[in-house]
Amino acid sequence: MTGESDALHKECMADCLLVRDKYITEGKVNTATTHDVPSPVLLSGTNFKNGNGRMMIIAVGPRSAIGKIRATITDKEDDETPLQKKLEKIAHQIGLFGLVSGICVLILMIVRAILDKTNLLRNIINAFLVSITVVVVAIPEGLPLAVTLSLAFSVKKMLKEKNLVKKLHACETMGGANVICSDKTGTLTKNEMYLTNFWNLEPTQVYDPKTEETTKLPAIMSETCQIIFTQITCCNSSAEPGATSGNPTELAIIRYLDKCGVDIKGIRQKYKKIADEPFSSDRKRMSTLIKDHHNKELMVISGASELILEGCDKLQDLKSGEIKQIGHAERDEIKDAITKFAEKSLRTIGLAYSYPAKYDKNEKDANGVLTCESSGLTLVGICGIKDIIRPEVPDAVEACRTAGIEVKMITGDNKITARAIAVECGIIKSDEIGEYADFQVMLGKDFFEYVGGYTVTKDKEGNSVYSVTNGDRFTKIYKHV
Repeated sequence: MTGESDALHKECMADCLLVRDKYITEGKVNTATTHDVPSPVLLSGTNFKNGNGRMMIIAVGPRSAIGKIRATITDKEDDETPLQKKLEKIAHQIGLFGLVSGICVLILMIVRAILDKTNLLRNIINAFLVSITVVVVAIPEGLPLAVTLSLAFSVKKMLKEKNLVKKLHACETMGGANVICSDKTGTLTKNEMYLTNFWNLEPTQVYDPKTEETTKLPAIMSETCQIIFTQITCCNSSAEPGATSGNPTELAIIRYLDKCGVDIKGIRQKYKKIADEPFSSDRKRMSTLIKDHHNKELMVISGASELILEGCDKLQDLKSGEIKQIGHAERDEIKDAITKFAEKSLRTIGLAYSYPAKYDKNEKDANGVLTCESSGLTLVGICGIKDIIRPEVPDAVEACRTAGIEVKMITGDNKITARAIAVECGIIKSDEIGEYADFQVMLGKDFFEYVGGYTVTKDKEGNSVYSVTNGDRFTKIYKHV
């Protein structure tokens, strides 16, 4: 439902309860992760990876999980802002004070009228009128109205600057922000991926997004080697040429092939697909088993360059077609090429194949990676994919810094790429050193371990309250992350 490829095992209710009860019996309830116990619930809007079965629909429309999310997003009701709540409280207190004052005035004036004895009825009526006036004047009903008017004015002003604010209170809360945590892809960047660099024994710039100058395949590899390159890139992808939505990494490679005049659909139709293993966040790779023109099985694979390299013991020179063994020196050279691409803020994708393939769907590790996907591979090259930064971002980051607002970037890229993009955006300085330099770019799990995770307690109303376990450590580093 979040768009992340995170597979969760599903079973019928009875089997799920058996597994859960087993964990409870063994005392593993606190250590078991969500994925250890299968779930019987299927959520609309998610995808099946494999398997079959029957389902019983128990909620539709606004009662379904995705319906509740949609209702939250489209909710047009405006909650009271923090300032409005404070003013409401003050108004209530002032009103109470006015009421007490009015009663005191009434008592004093009646006592005075009785002592005076002249025009007694008239003075008592005046006493009631004056006390009512005190109460009415004391109630500051204009305070909340003033806030609402000023927020409405702010919304109109922000709309002129092309900032759509759906709820009034967002203006006030935005005004009090001192830290902005921003996603990278599609926010700081355009989410327009381009295959800009390619490595095969030497780095080559294959495309310049600014000039749109493209280095065609014949300049990079021989005609014979173009066959294996196009088999890996075309058959191991479902992205269509000219598509505007889909996996941005796949689209980047397909977009480049299209610019080179490659008949992508023709190549896919030429080779029969036997099996495929989709990409997931655990596997970090995807592979397809096809039959080549010799009617032999060929497995083509692409994924995170570091992991693909681990499974390769050979490297093919795409210019000569020669296949070489990967020794320590060659492995270090490839790792260095990956690092240099990452330092240029490029996402690196490894391309490899296995021929003839020793495909066995049952031989896999805990992450679902097949044995044939992690050993005996031949590396074809490393793709460097660039996600173009929005031109206005560096100035916007600097404007935030001037206004006293810190900008923090969150991304799924590796640390080297993340640092390079953060430097490009102006979020961090490239030469920044000091006691907290190591905390600038952190993996989520490292940050979680450093602060000791979180602790859950209950408040007076029984609601769960989450707090950082090691608050001192968190306070020490959070400004520098």
